[in-house]
Amino acid sequence: MDTVTFTLIRMVQTGCAAGIFPLILAQLATRSEGKTIGFINTARFAGNALGPVAATFILAHSDLFTLYLVLGVGLALASVAHHLGSGVPPKRPV
Repeated sequence: MDTVTFTLIRMVQTGCAAGIFPLILAQLATRSEGKTIGFINTARFAGNALGPVAATFILAHSDLFTLYLVLGVGLALASVAHHLGSGVPPKRPV
């Protein structure tokens, strides 16, 4: 993949992801406490700091496929851990 194609793909990806965080905050602000938003912001900034370091480390010792595999498995495990650790059944719409 050349540099121009990679740059264009990353620009589209960033444009699509830019609206996710404001939508999450809008949903949480109406029904939760401030500590939830603080936790999300903390996780966001930790991800901004640790993400590039972890990705660079993985790419230095492996290939791009392994990076995507580690990201996918990590996100899947995080969502399963959140689901198991929440202890609250999901609310059913009325």
